[in-house]
Amino acid sequence: MQAGLLACMTTPAQGNVLPPGALYACDNGRFGKSWPGEPAWFAWLKATVDRYGPDRCLWAVAPDVPMDATATLAESLP
Repeated sequence: MQAGLLACMTTPAQGNVLPPGALYACDNGRFGKSWPGEPAWFAWLKATVDRYGPDRCLWAVAPDVPMDATATLAESLP
């Protein structure tokens, strides 16, 4: 990760600390059982980007509803 060959995937429930300089992506944990709810998700996402920097963040998974495209669109639009 520090060499830039592999990025780190993190979720709110993991509590991971990223290696210095590593690129990262933010999963919402919704598919499993670790979805913290929308307010906590956005707070965690902001704190993660503030801590590690937006320039190192490859992408973030929008809030979704697994197996329900219509509900995912409604959930993720905000």
